[in-house]
Amino acid sequence: MKPAIALAWIIVAGLLFVAQCASASETTVELPLQKVIAIRGVVVYPGGERVAGARVVELSPDWKTELRRTETDSTGHFSLPPVKGRKTYYLQITVNKPGVNPLRVPVQISRWHGKGSLQLQVELA
Repeated sequence: MKPAIALAWIIVAGLLFVAQCASASETTVELPLQKVIAIRGVVVYPGGERVAGARVVELSPDWKTELRRTETDSTGHFSLPPVKGRKTYYLQITVNKPGVNPLRVPVQISRWHGKGSLQLQVELA
């Protein structure tokens, strides 16, 4: 095989490999209903490292319409004030880095049976 043709095959194989790696799709992870005393928490990676700048979005019950948003602070913490009359909040957490799955979690405020805050661990794709 001529060197130019061999080089072309190597380049094509490399491009196919890169395309396959880039197409590894992220999957939305859904958690069961969480009961908390307030809509606040911390977002962490699997090793426990806190995620600064993660987007926390409250969505409609069908997960389609954005109602409001915030971001985690430099220590991975976030909070949203309660909305009068609303019982369940549908939160989606996304990290602006490739290879991190979006996380969805429905949340109810329960003064008597709720946790103090959420600890939400994002998963790697």
